Amino acid sequence: MARTIEEVLAIALELSEDDRIVLAEELKATVPPDPGYEKAWSEEIERRLQDLESGRARAIPAEEVFRKLRKKFQ
Repeated sequence: MARTIEEVLAIALELSEDDRIVLAEELKATVPPDPGYEKAWSEEIERRLQDLESGRARAIPAEEVFRKLRKKFQ
């Protein structure tokens, strides 16, 4: 008897967090990749690199980002 998505989800949510992560990774591995995914990310990376090189964007050091996040979420 086939189970519904709702039934499978209810069972999966009873698993530990670590087991849910493993299950999610296993399920993801069974789905074929989107053919446009790599192309879209390559184009986005190129656009961001051009923005940095042209000065339209500026990089923020990780230390500064983490400092601001820590301050915001204290």
